[in-house]
Amino acid sequence: MRAQIRNASLSRLLDDWIAARGARALPSRHDLPPEKLRELLGDVTLFDVLGPRSFRYRLVGTRIEYGRDIRLTGTLLDEHPDQVFAEYAIAVCAEAVATRLPVWRDVDLAGRTRRFRHEVLVLPLSADGEHVDTLMSAIAPAS
Repeated sequence: MRAQIRNASLSRLLDDWIAARGARALPSRHDLPPEKLRELLGDVTLFDVLGPRSFRYRLVGTRIEYGRDIRLTGTLLDEHPDQVFAEYAIAVCAEAVATRLPVWRDVDLAGRTRRFRHEVLVLPLSADGEHVDTLMSAIAPAS
């Protein structure tokens, strides 16, 4: 996957995730503090994992919410107003939960109201080092 990522900030984030997990299966959310995400902070989303295919937006980056004039924090992913996007995002998040591994995608998705063209990296996180309870997603424009 590392060789596929074109965006340098996403590559560094993946490297930080790998370093943060150490000998554990998964790092925690606190292992990747905001100062490590400086370049991507406005493009990061944190999801609470409620079930294998159920996710709640815990935090949504300002460039995502304000750039798209949509307020998602606190809502469920399957309640997203664009169901084409929601179905795709749920599948990617579910893969990260099931595999307990990072998931990278080069997204070119025609949603209900606009076309999504970007790279996305979804990182599984865990408070106990074993069970995925949080997902961190970061997006960057596709090149």
